[in-house]
Amino acid sequence: MKKTARWLLLPCLMLITVVAMALDKEEAVRKASMALRELVHDADITVVRVEPKEWRNSSLGCPQPGMMYAQVMMSGFRVELKANGKLYDWRVSDHSARLCETNAKKSPPSPSKRMND
Repeated sequence: MKKTARWLLLPCLMLITVVAMALDKEEAVRKASMALRELVHDADITVVRVEPKEWRNSSLGCPQPGMMYAQVMMSGFRVELKANGKLYDWRVSDHSARLCETNAKKSPPSPSKRMND
C-alpha cells in the first residue's frame, strides 16, 4: 500500500470509530436510565456526564470486596445520572449496566429496604 493511501485510510478509520462511539453512547445512556428507573420510580432523570472508558477487568472500575473479576480489557461508558437530588454513577458495557457503589453516600437504598420503610 502506498504511503498516501495509508494516510487517507487513518482519518476514515477515526471517523468510523467516532460514529460508532456516538451510537454506543446513546445506548449506554438508555441502559443506565432504564436501570435507574427501577430504583427511583417516577423521578426525573437528568444526564450529568457520559464518558467512554476502558477498564482493566470485568469489575468496570467498581470492584466489590470478596469478588474476583476476569482480567480482560472491557470497553464501555461511565454514565452519571441525577435523580431526586442524588448522583448515580453507572458503568455500562456491552453486557451490563451496573451501579457503582464504591461511594456508599451516593448509592441509593435497595428496593427491598425502601419497601420496608
